[in-house]
Amino acid sequence: MIISATAIAAGFCTTLTCTATYCCSENITPHISSSYARMKRSEQRDWDSRLPSTLHAVAITLASVYALGIADTFDSNRLAKTGDSVMLANSQFTEAAIGMSLGYFLCDVVVIARNWAEMGSAAIMVHHLVATMSLVGALVTGQGHGYTLLLLATELTTPFINARWQLDALGLRQSRAYMANAVAIVVSWALGRIVLSLGMFYHMFVHWRELFLIDRPGRDLVFLVPPILFALNVFWFIKICKGFSKAVKESMSKLEPKEKKVEDNGWVHVNGKVPSEKQPYSSNLRQRPEAAAAT
Repeated sequence: MIISATAIAAGFCTTLTCTATYCCSENITPHISSSYARMKRSEQRDWDSRLPSTLHAVAITLASVYALGIADTFDSNRLAKTGDSVMLANSQFTEAAIGMSLGYFLCDVVVIARNWAEMGSAAIMVHHLVATMSLVGALVTGQGHGYTLLLLATELTTPFINARWQLDALGLRQSRAYMANAVAIVVSWALGRIVLSLGMFYHMFVHWRELFLIDRPGRDLVFLVPPILFALNVFWFIKICKGFSKAVKESMSKLEPKEKKVEDNGWVHVNGKVPSEKQPYSSNLRQRPEAAAAT
């Protein structure tokens, strides 16, 4: 089986859209944002690449939710009546959705490769290449579309990741929006990339006999790709949790009351407390060095 015209058209349109969005950001953002103009070239390229990334993430998440939860392509009752397997179920919509993601990932790989010195990351490249293999395999065989869309649904975390970087680049690291977005990253990553993946592994375990209905190349990808992506997601989740913990500690430290110092004849009274005559020096006051020398 070859890749369908529907998938090719969706991928081509996505590539054009991502390229246009990248170019628009590169040429328009400097005129509407002074912060962008002050960024380094590497940061500007990173900013530009995150706009099509967010658009793709929103689009594929909505498409995955529709295909898996609303359309009847993977409906168990329909499949039971027709005698089909969920492993082999597909439709023109699922082909278009997977083709759309393939177009985005190929476009992003090119952007990263062209700007490797500024944007290069081995983990990101491995993620993109493994995801691309999975998408191509699903489109060529027409099988495993359900699992492929389930993996693509994990892109729901991407808008929050991109927003975090952009808020930081705009100097809003200490804002409430930044902290709220940090919470959204932790929650969405835990649910969308960890719990959802574990749910998929459980489904694979329950339906393991049906996995052998998938042709050998596609079946190998089903056994290979999800564990690799899951390992990467766990690796990134640990880093996210460490960063979130650090941000919370910094935020809490700023809420702690600061010492109020009042100077009186060379003595510095902490929190405004004045020493008694019987206790001329206590932990509540500190004498300046020059005053101590005079006494």
